[in-house]
Amino acid sequence: MTRGGLRAAWDAFRYARLLPRTAQSRRSGRAYAHLVGTVEAALDPVRGRVAQRRLQRWLGVSSAAARRTFRRSLVSEAQEEADTVFFMAHESDLRPAFRVVGRPPVIEGPTIYVSLHFGSPLLLYLHLALARVPDCRVIARPLDVRNPMCAAKRAYATRKVAWAERVSGHPFLLAERASMFDARAQLRRGGSLYMLVDVPGDVVDRSATFPLFGERVVLANGLATLARIATPHIQPLLTIPRAGGFDVHYGSLVSHASDASVVADALAALVPMVAAAPQEWWFWPYVPPRLDAEASPGGGT
Repeated sequence: MTRGGLRAAWDAFRYARLLPRTAQSRRSGRAYAHLVGTVEAALDPVRGRVAQRRLQRWLGVSSAAARRTFRRSLVSEAQEEADTVFFMAHESDLRPAFRVVGRPPVIEGPTIYVSLHFGSPLLLYLHLALARVPDCRVIARPLDVRNPMCAAKRAYATRKVAWAERVSGHPFLLAERASMFDARAQLRRGGSLYMLVDVPGDVVDRSATFPLFGERVVLANGLATLARIATPHIQPLLTIPRAGGFDVHYGSLVSHASDASVVADALAALVPMVAAAPQEWWFWPYVPPRLDAEASPGGGT
């Protein structure tokens, strides 16, 4: 069987047969995540080498440490899937699973909460919507041809989005021009948005180059567009899994004198948290500078 055939067979088995079993318990979810991390590392060694070199450059760690960190990031991404499936089946357990580290900020007025493909970003949004910011709307990439995935994964992603919309009480705002009118209206009436700022620039309509760990990377530039509206607060935050749940870490509010710097400032606020738990960031191979020969296309939901 070709490598492409192996990939297709594995993806179908993973999402249609293995992932549904993680609804049973958090323990089954951990087993799923470690299995997926091992298989993914074996199926795509090129991606692993790209991530390893980047980790070495950006964090100054050894090749062995970089390899371990990347493999753990594969486990983290799979763990997010398993946790989502578990909480879809045990919804009452979701809200108490989150614990805010330190004193949560008190913010008045329109706010954009910004995070990364790190830890459990969708569950973090639901924590905000359930416990802190009931009117928060999430901006996410549409599940279309620009976000390629196998049929079994698309079925899971579609169920996940429908569940998150029901739990939060709000439909997703899609990262496309038509939905930006709704996003602007949300801010202008004093509401809040939640978005991820590490979407690779090659999968969106608008992108720009930003500094990250001392290198220039190309990322989506939607935050800068939205920052022009109503001068919203920009609040960085991440969630880090712990035994039995998740810790929510807030960064300092971003003071954006101009929308041109707001994405860079948001990234700078998040970088210390990424450096403290690099195994939780999924996009090590996916945010290279444009034209970087190491680049390989990534897709998140």
